Amino acid sequence: MITIVQSVRISQIMSKNIKIIYVPIELGAKYGGTDKAPGVFKKLGFEQTLQGNGFTTEAQDIECKISNDLQPEPVDRPYVAEIINISEQSAALTKQAISDNQIVVAVGGDHTVDLGVFSGASSALGSEDIGLIYIDAHGDMNTPASSTSHNVHGMHLAALLGHGTDDMINVCQPKVKLKSENLLHIGASDLDQFEVDLMKSENIPNYSVNDILMNGLAPLTKMIYDLASRASSIWVSFDLDSIDQTLAPGVGIPNPGGLTYREIRLIASYVAARCNVVGIDIVECNPPQDVDDKTVKLGIEIATNLLGGSSNQYSQYMNKISAD
Repeated sequence: MITIVQSVRISQIMSKNIKIIYVPIELGAKYGGTDKAPGVFKKLGFEQTLQGNGFTTEAQDIECKISNDLQPEPVDRPYVAEIINISEQSAALTKQAISDNQIVVAVGGDHTVDLGVFSGASSALGSEDIGLIYIDAHGDMNTPASSTSHNVHGMHLAALLGHGTDDMINVCQPKVKLKSENLLHIGASDLDQFEVDLMKSENIPNYSVNDILMNGLAPLTKMIYDLASRASSIWVSFDLDSIDQTLAPGVGIPNPGGLTYREIRLIASYVAARCNVVGIDIVECNPPQDVDDKTVKLGIEIATNLLGGSSNQYSQYMNKISAD
């Protein structure tokens, strides 16, 4: 019989005060649409959901230019100057919020959002003491030299690890933001060979979709437990394209073999129970591709669950009964 590691919280969430940063960026990929996500999160009551779980919220928007207003330069990293500009802004907001004892919740936008917010968190807390749980179907660990798509949303995690170009590596402050042993990559199903080789050469902890299918979630909970023991603070970066497309159709690259609802619920609740979550980013929601707002609704639920709150059909039903 498989036994999941006991989910007893080792350290409480640092506060009940949340700084929401809306980052409507769509420059990291070629398909567009992710800039619409923050507006739909607001419309569907994201802030009210968090408040209903006992959090106080303060929200701020970052103004992001769209690709139609810019030249796609340079060819190996289109729009990188504006991506770095946006990242510097989100990094500064994140660093200040964490210094003010707030949890940061960043709503993207494409996955380049993580470059800024994690850089800010790492700069506030120190790279020795922060871990990153990165849930994504893709590796996002290419460099300009290795990338075939040249999409910057596939390069930012490499930059956080210290690979690639100095302008991305040095966002917020000139240092590597993430130790390879403090990264836990979950849910990969599409990795480039460069990313496979990088994971092996740097011994990056990872647990793919195939690992889940073959071995279940018990080994993953042990990996989360171990990371939380090494790193006193945890950031979670959640790409909604890691989820099966039946649940999350509204993403840039729908995933026919992604994580199931039970898997993401268990992962989120276990992270909330075991980790000192100082911030999260929810990214790659693409509302023009969505069906009945189901991807946004699921994103709201995941974010709330990662913070130790509850947002699902049952809790919504009970809230309605209480209100009545």
